[in-house]
Amino acid sequence: GDKIKCQEVDDKGDPVDAVPIVDKFLATTSNLVGVVGPETDSSIGLAPVLTRAQVPWTSTTGSAYFNKNRSPYFWDYALADPENGAALAYAARALGYRRVAVLLGTSGGSADLHSGMLTALRRLGIPPVLDLALTPGQQSYATEVGRVAAAKPDVVIGEADPQTLNTFISDLKTGGHLLPFITDATDLTPQVFGALSKSIGLKDTLTYLKSVSETPTAGGAGALPEYQRGLRAIETTYPAAKQLMTSPAAEYAYSALIYYALAMLKARSTKPTSFNGAILSVTNPSSGATTVATYANGKAALTQGKTIRYVSLFGPLDFLANHVPTPPVALYHFQADGN
Repeated sequence: GDKIKCQEVDDKGDPVDAVPIVDKFLATTSNLVGVVGPETDSSIGLAPVLTRAQVPWTSTTGSAYFNKNRSPYFWDYALADPENGAALAYAARALGYRRVAVLLGTSGGSADLHSGMLTALRRLGIPPVLDLALTPGQQSYATEVGRVAAAKPDVVIGEADPQTLNTFISDLKTGGHLLPFITDATDLTPQVFGALSKSIGLKDTLTYLKSVSETPTAGGAGALPEYQRGLRAIETTYPAAKQLMTSPAAEYAYSALIYYALAMLKARSTKPTSFNGAILSVTNPSSGATTVATYANGKAALTQGKTIRYVSLFGPLDFLANHVPTPPVALYHFQADGN
């Protein structure tokens, strides 16, 4: 029966600016029960701040720093960037490519992603024919396209921000060097689809761009329909709901709130220091546990005195001792409708 209010905080995605912003938020906010975020660029700087607040915080940070996490309040929801990078390399290998170009936009998480790609490619026996860094936001990447043409790769793996990615792929086509590109989930968005469909055409967008990501299709039975029903119920008062039907960021936040709430029921408390310790007991596998994928089913089972295992939109969480999960990953491409 308790009501939840969402308070949005812009941490600027900056490891320095974020600290005073979040410090002020914590000092002026009462009854805080949980945090969703921050992400990679600001997560390391905010880790001690949020841990001192003694509230659970769920992040999709890709920083390898958290592979050694010791905070009881931190809960990761995504593969670390080195593992993401390795997944891109293994996808290229699985699709039969042997001449791989590594491409990366320079951002806070790029170093870990880069190391993961190179380590995996080396273990697979297919060292990259090109290792290319892109400066974000340039008007043209003609020079970089020339280097790609000279190296003659049969696939590009890597990540860049949507604007940089669109410009680079458009320049590849203009130069006559368009080739398959495998990226991560941050680049398979409606904005990227719309921009690329205009710049290189729908057919080439569907053909050449793929992504490796954790997958809602691995979620528990009924999880995705329930999530989407909730969005449809608020479309009239919250028009942006239509854009969140297949949004990984929104799905992560939604799932995090559910396991916070189920942990509250399990602990019979809305006090973070009490229910935080119950998160593992409602998410990780245990003997005789009833699998649930929605809050309603989880509540019903707990009311009946059953042990539960919440399977999120992204499948089983299986948090390790450092509260980092081991989610299943899959290969994706766009459909003609942009999904």
